[in-house]
Amino acid sequence: MEYRRYIKMLQSHLALLDVGGPALPTRSLSASISLQHLSVSEFPQWLTPHELQISLDTCFPAP
Repeated sequence: MEYRRYIKMLQSHLALLDVGGPALPTRSLSASISLQHLSVSEFPQWLTPHELQISLDTCFPAP
């Protein structure tokens, strides 16, 4: 469940980066880390390299 929460918070963080609402590139980036294709039993234990790179590039304030 922590993985799911982290990804949802990262998507919210991405949406808040754009003034006036998320732009198309931001929405595309958020969609690339979407959890819709995963069932609850498939949530990974660790972030993928893509998710980690987005977190680092956007200075996501994660604990």
